[in-house]
Parts: sequence; structure tokens; C-alpha cells
Amino acid sequence: PPVSPLINTYYTLYATSEYGCQDSSQVLIKVNRNPDIKVANVFAPGSETNGLFYIQQTRGIERVLSMSIFDKWASRMFLSENVFPGDPAAAWDGTYKGKPVDPAVFVYYLEATCIGGIDYFDKGNITVIK
Repeated sequence: PPVSPLINTYYTLYATSEYGCQDSSQVLIKVNRNPDIKVANVFAPGSETNGLFYIQQTRGIERVLSMSIFDKWASRMFLSENVFPGDPAAAWDGTYKGKPVDPAVFVYYLEATCIGGIDYFDKGNITVIK
């Protein structure tokens, strides 16, 4: 049967043949505590298909504690706090103080809580294009 343990778990199968022979086999299912997160590294603000920067895949994350975006001078361009993955409040539209940012490379920092209460931190670059 399919299983989805929350912690590393051993499963043992016991079998008996029609002749009374017995055997067993054991398997360890290891739980990967790192979430599966995918974010784009390039986006074009305002475009129909790629106009927002957001966490695209969040398997394993219960809540995004904070996502910050900084420019090359370490000025915070965007902050989203305490949202569920997929919440529109967690998406950056490529503006700062209501105006579109110029094409450049920005840095994101992500803090999240994973299933099981594990804290997670990630960072990376985003390139804004026109």
C-alpha cells in the first residue's frame, strides 16, 4: 500500500508461502525535510505570462514567513510576510514605491516553515527584464 510517513520509518513485510516457508524484508522510507521550491530567475514585469515574481512550487511548505527582494545597494524593494504559498500577496510585480524598477539583478531571501515545523531559508537572484 502507498505510505507517506512524516518521519523516517522502517516497514517490514512478512510472507509465508503455501508450503509454510517464511521470510521477511525490510525497507527504510527516508523523509526529505527540504521542501521542493521552484522560483523563476528571470521575469518581465507587466507581461502576460511572466509578469510576477513568486514561488512557483512549494511542496512541503506550510507558510511563507517572509520573502524580501533587495536591489544591488541592499535596499528592500519588496516584503511579503506570513502568507500561504500561492497567496497573491506573496508575489512581486516588479515595482518599487509604485514605479516599475529598471532592468537589473535583484536578490530574494525566503524564510518559511515546512511541514513538521522545520524552519527553511533560501536565497537567490532574480533578473528583471523589459
